[in-house]
Amino acid sequence: MCTVSIVVHPTGVRLVCNRDEKRTRARALKPRPQDVGGGRRALFPIDPDGGGTWVGVNSGGLVAAVLNRTGQVESSSARRSCRLKSRGAIVPDILTAATIDEAIDRVSTLSSVPFAPFRLLILRHRALWTVTGGGEDSLPIERTPLLSSLVAASSSLGDRLVEAPRRALFGELAEKYAGSTLEAQSAFHAHRWPARPEISVVMSRRDARTVSRTQIDVVACRPGSQILRSFVATPHIEMRYVEIPEPDTPPRSIWSAGGLTPGSDPEVIHKDGDGAPC
Repeated sequence: MCTVSIVVHPTGVRLVCNRDEKRTRARALKPRPQDVGGGRRALFPIDPDGGGTWVGVNSGGLVAAVLNRTGQVESSSARRSCRLKSRGAIVPDILTAATIDEAIDRVSTLSSVPFAPFRLLILRHRALWTVTGGGEDSLPIERTPLLSSLVAASSSLGDRLVEAPRRALFGELAEKYAGSTLEAQSAFHAHRWPARPEISVVMSRRDARTVSRTQIDVVACRPGSQILRSFVATPHIEMRYVEIPEPDTPPRSIWSAGGLTPGSDPEVIHKDGDGAPC
């Protein structure tokens, strides 16, 4: 269960992901750099229950996020399996890719793995690849040019129940913060409808709530160039991870890192306590 938004801005792209989880699920481990082969590194938080992740970025500027899909019929391969493989394994596998073509090749192998229904978002420069899997034996892949922004959402109550109102909210905030889509994005991921907490972007109900927010910035534009038309060979990567406690209390901790490049450790800032949300 997640809400993901992607915004294209003059110097790069920003993806923000709110993670919604069951209250009984273990607290995620903060992001840490991982060597993924070929001199590349990846950065992502870790789910200790499954050992995987729901969102991450590699040193080549490839970003991936996975959302559950609800109300779907499992594929025949999943029905034949006595145990489904964790969807958290998908993003780490994609982030080992050096190029978007290699990432798409890796996607083709997922159809034979018994995953529960999922939606995978792969972001590279100003283009998005959306993969729907687990609910059928084929893996449809849709490529979408990103001209401004995109919102995707999932919920165990039903994806359709939450996605339409959250997209409408993003549109309203974009109008309110005219001229600053990044401000609108920040307001969106901190938003809660007091009368409808169960479908809010920062959601809360008896069995589940929003537990974290991950912000990934890929600054891939040469200074002074037009929007994302001229890319540097090694983009600058920043990740900001915020744990979200119960409503109306400050974030429990903030973790941020910048400068994810092969062969070097990123600059890390870890702050516990009263930091403001990203």
